[in-house]
Amino acid sequence: MKTKIIKSITLIILLYGSFYISAQENEAIKDTFAYSPFSVSIGYNFDFLDGIKTNELYADLKIDLPEIFPSKTPKTNNLWNKIGLEAGAYQLRTLSFLDNFSARNTFRMIDAQRIDSTFLFKYITIQAEKIRRITRENLSIFIQPKLKLKENNSNEKVHSRLNLLFMAEYQRSVLDYTLDLNIVSADTSLEVPSDWPIPYDLVNRLPLSEKGRSFEYNINFGIGLGLQVKTQEGNLNLKTSMGYNRIKLVQKLDDSGNSTLKKGSGFFYLIQADVLETKATGIKLGLEVRGIIHESGQQLSLDRAVPNFSIYLAKQFGLKKIGELFKP
Repeated sequence: MKTKIIKSITLIILLYGSFYISAQENEAIKDTFAYSPFSVSIGYNFDFLDGIKTNELYADLKIDLPEIFPSKTPKTNNLWNKIGLEAGAYQLRTLSFLDNFSARNTFRMIDAQRIDSTFLFKYITIQAEKIRRITRENLSIFIQPKLKLKENNSNEKVHSRLNLLFMAEYQRSVLDYTLDLNIVSADTSLEVPSDWPIPYDLVNRLPLSEKGRSFEYNINFGIGLGLQVKTQEGNLNLKTSMGYNRIKLVQKLDDSGNSTLKKGSGFFYLIQADVLETKATGIKLGLEVRGIIHESGQQLSLDRAVPNFSIYLAKQFGLKKIGELFKP
């Protein structure tokens, strides 16, 4: 069902955008930001905890209509001519989040060695920290109406525009958890240490790495500002928004398929920025910062307590020619 919804939204975006492109070709005034209302970007996310290398796929499909009802003459510039729309879908991965549990865990083991007819016992005390790593994969679908507040195109080399943004977003996240032990110290004694409790709390081996997976579903409604700057070398897009968040968290308990469901709500903030080189390569470097300002009740997932960062590098392809496919 969700796949059909995504495909339907994508088709609507493609059809509407194609007619918009065709209409723009007949207008007297050309929008300097409409160099490519359609765009597809493919690249990679960065995760510095895996070393300075790319990790996992980044992709987006977007349509940006700066003016849904473009003016035909310079003097015609009413409220309708200031309304725009951006919509699309994108997939990206956040930087992995590490959590070091403050309390150390103590593990006690006994190692026995047989020497001739006797046994030599060694009493081992291991101090270890638990380190949990969370990796988040996001798929977002959004629609973002916008209203032009201010525009400056007096300089032929630089064109800037400030928009008021209204955002509605559906985001599905897959959270993979890995829990590892970091051994801090290992002490060996031939006699029972005085601080060992009686009866002895022993283990035969250290716990292996634990893994888990959760699914997070967010619906966001927000308002914010968007700044667009176009130069001869490239474009800068900066968006800041905040608003209301509804979350549903489904956490798998074991391999049998059992799971728990938690729901919550709160307020969020979102910062998105990208720099696109338009002169030659079409390379785009982007950043996203997302976090929770306040969440009602207990924090549902550990990494929501800190900002989630995403950094990606992608190649953007414009799709201006799609409009020609629908011409009679």
